[in-house]
Amino acid sequence: MNLLAKIGSKILSASAVLVVVLVVGCGGDDLGKRYAVSGTITYKGKPLPKGTIAFISEKPDGRGASGVIEDGKYQMTTQSANDGAFEGSYLVTINDIVIDNAAAEAETKKLAAKKNVQMAPGGMIDQVHQAKALRNAANSVPAKYSLASTSGLKAEVKASSNKIDFELTD
Repeated sequence: MNLLAKIGSKILSASAVLVVVLVVGCGGDDLGKRYAVSGTITYKGKPLPKGTIAFISEKPDGRGASGVIEDGKYQMTTQSANDGAFEGSYLVTINDIVIDNAAAEAETKKLAAKKNVQMAPGGMIDQVHQAKALRNAANSVPAKYSLASTSGLKAEVKASSNKIDFELTD
């Protein structure tokens, strides 16, 4: 291989690497820097078994974040799983609505049997019975925590990793 061909081959290889780096490096959502937010939520001194938490930005044009509560612990998400929240002040809501689908599933099975239809395990629940179960759903924490205007909860996300705990009371 002559010298010109070797140089051309190296330039082509370097160009290919540069293109790959540029393409891979161009990812992201352009939303801006977010900061890790996690913590614990307790009610009457015990970890909240499950639920959801929402941060509602106090800025009119601000973007909120949300998280899933599992065994009293949560992590906030703005765009992709556990990516945190933007720096700023937030009103906070916590919700743990428990829907008892057992009665709805039993009624759906009765309806399926009446129509002589085999219901698959984990199959669809009849919409009427699902709506009834939702109507009867209840929070195990006071309802005031489900609205930003009544929860009394606030969070300040700083430009660092944030641990923000909430102790819910009656």
